[in-house]
Amino acid sequence: MTEWSNIRSNTQFWDDFARCHFLPFAKRSRWFAGKTRSPYGASVRHILEWSVHTCQLLIVDVYYEDESESYFLPLGFLPSKPDDLSENACITEITRSNGDHVLLIDAVYDESFRRALFNHFIIGTNDKSLSITRFKDFDDFYQSSDILSTDSTNSLMVFNDKYLFKLYRKLTTGQNLEVEMLTFIGKSEDFSNHIPTCLGSIDWSDQQDSTMVLVLVQKFIPKAYDCWSMIIVFNEYQPRTTKALDQDNREQ
Repeated sequence: MTEWSNIRSNTQFWDDFARCHFLPFAKRSRWFAGKTRSPYGASVRHILEWSVHTCQLLIVDVYYEDESESYFLPLGFLPSKPDDLSENACITEITRSNGDHVLLIDAVYDESFRRALFNHFIIGTNDKSLSITRFKDFDDFYQSSDILSTDSTNSLMVFNDKYLFKLYRKLTTGQNLEVEMLTFIGKSEDFSNHIPTCLGSIDWSDQQDSTMVLVLVQKFIPKAYDCWSMIIVFNEYQPRTTKALDQDNREQ
């Protein structure tokens, strides 16, 4: 197998990875939105440049008969499988040209990746591929992180028991309605006890300057919080909030 120094530009490796390994892995993952359909193929559209960690940030396109979908996968490399590694993390094992075995994983399950992601957002410095949007300054440092077990189509990570990072799996181009709405309603004290405050996001702009939100950052509400009250309040205020948001956008 090609050495790691050349893997980024090895199109054959990424073609094989998308077709033979990504699709089987995605189909058994909770976050994959295409379980009810049969994709006929996949390809790695883009590998984001990220200087703060060794993982590869992949944008993978999945193809169906009538459309395609884009997914975000941070791909990590481990020399061996740790005893405490979740089975949900494992994608496949490959062999390097020198005979060494390498485990390819979903990097969300790698604490070193989570630490790098948190520090990148807290520091707030734009990288070659990623831009940071923050609605406040942060004076904090990494202490701990956990992955929330959920049936969500995204991956949820909690940092320092204070911050919730929602890593989007299925990506949308342009305006992210969830980010827009949370930003808008976060300005109102009426929602402060019901809706987690939006603290910012990590975004990627492609070569056509189309922006995709990769990670949404929110204030973390402990599990003792009554999620049903959030649903009731949101359903009550959603029509007027959407109307006000549209009005706000027209006035800009």
